[in-house]
Amino acid sequence: MAQKNLPPLVKKSHWLFGNMMDLKRDSLGSLTRWQQEMGTFFGFHAMNRPQLVNTMPEYTKYILQDNNKNYVKGKAFDLLRALLGNGILTSEGDFWRKQRRMAQPAFHKVRLAGMTQSMLEVIDTFLKEWEKKYRPGNRINISEEFNHLTLKIVAKALFESEVSDDIYKVGGYLFDGMERLMLRLRNPLIPPRWVPTPGNIKEKKTLQVLFDVVEKIIIDRQNDPQEYNDLLAMLMTTQDEDTGETMSRQQLLDEVMTIFMAGHETTAVALGYIFWKLSQYPEIDQRVDQEIEQALGAGNLTFDRLRALPYTRQVVNEVLRLYPPAWTVGRRAINDDEIGGYHIPAGTGVMLPIYLVHHNPQWWDNPEEFLPERWADTQKIKQMPKFTYFPFGGGPRLCIGDQFAQLEIFAVLSMLKQRFKFEYQPKHEIELLPLVTMRPKGDLFLTLK
Repeated sequence: MAQKNLPPLVKKSHWLFGNMMDLKRDSLGSLTRWQQEMGTFFGFHAMNRPQLVNTMPEYTKYILQDNNKNYVKGKAFDLLRALLGNGILTSEGDFWRKQRRMAQPAFHKVRLAGMTQSMLEVIDTFLKEWEKKYRPGNRINISEEFNHLTLKIVAKALFESEVSDDIYKVGGYLFDGMERLMLRLRNPLIPPRWVPTPGNIKEKKTLQVLFDVVEKIIIDRQNDPQEYNDLLAMLMTTQDEDTGETMSRQQLLDEVMTIFMAGHETTAVALGYIFWKLSQYPEIDQRVDQEIEQALGAGNLTFDRLRALPYTRQVVNEVLRLYPPAWTVGRRAINDDEIGGYHIPAGTGVMLPIYLVHHNPQWWDNPEEFLPERWADTQKIKQMPKFTYFPFGGGPRLCIGDQFAQLEIFAVLSMLKQRFKFEYQPKHEIELLPLVTMRPKGDLFLTLK
């Protein structure tokens, strides 16, 4: 099929690298500029191959939902498979469908309700450490602290019993390894993973430590008659509805690695953005405090009570609109297809930048402003096209842990705000670093009152 039948392509900025160096310098800026110039469905040159970009909700629905079987995850996930194994994040086809069916019950709302108390205990212990460590006027690295906290929460959810400190030591470094894989996609000059650079050697050694720790937990659990009430126990006992088989040890290892690695960073980043934004809007922050105090007070926190915070939910929704941690979705066409009258050749990559859709004035009034009240008009929100807001993805591959992540956000937000207050600061934007997740470029710091 002739090139002219593709969506319009951005002019190459380099004869060899195409537009890859533009993305390396400023991914969000380049994509935003290209969308303004080219429209909502266009392409750029990844070396000598066209890479398509779509921000039209109708086409996103087609790719992620209506014709999802023709679109597999992109090259980034081929690379991530080297780190995470063949779990539900990176697997495809019938194997993915089988794994998704087997893992899904572990994340049902009834199951999450049973995990709430354990999650609250982890948060309580963590905040007691804060009470010992920090005093009013202390400047806190909330990016680092939330990363540690969410790592502990997901480890407790996976492994009810105590785990080796090694798992905490290497967990953060392994996510850096995921980030380096994403950098390789954008920068053709970075050596591939098999080249024995100091960074690659350290990455492989660290990965092996994590594999060994997790595998030992699985082996010990398989030989332990005691009953546990955690995600690992659920994954070990669930049976395939067609064959009656349980997961193999390798499957368990891959799924645990996936949940462990993918299950804490996005939530940590989201919490950082939420508290950072609230520190700049005193009226909104105080209204959140009042709602939490009135709804929860000194009573026991429960799954249902944590979910019954309507204004706080508006704030969380708005932060996830402005700063979606999982900022883009990538797919690759298996067979030739047609979208909007354009030919999509088999093997073509399609990028679906959630960030651009969430900031598009076609769908959002004053999209760059922090306006939680926009979510109060539930009728208007319901009438918006599907996939104008999708911080957790969508279609059959909607993030399996989205409800867990939201429960975690509300639990941390509620408990922390009942015990600590931060100084307010002038409104200012931060530079964003869109890799596997969209992190701030540099850690976020807040000062305790």
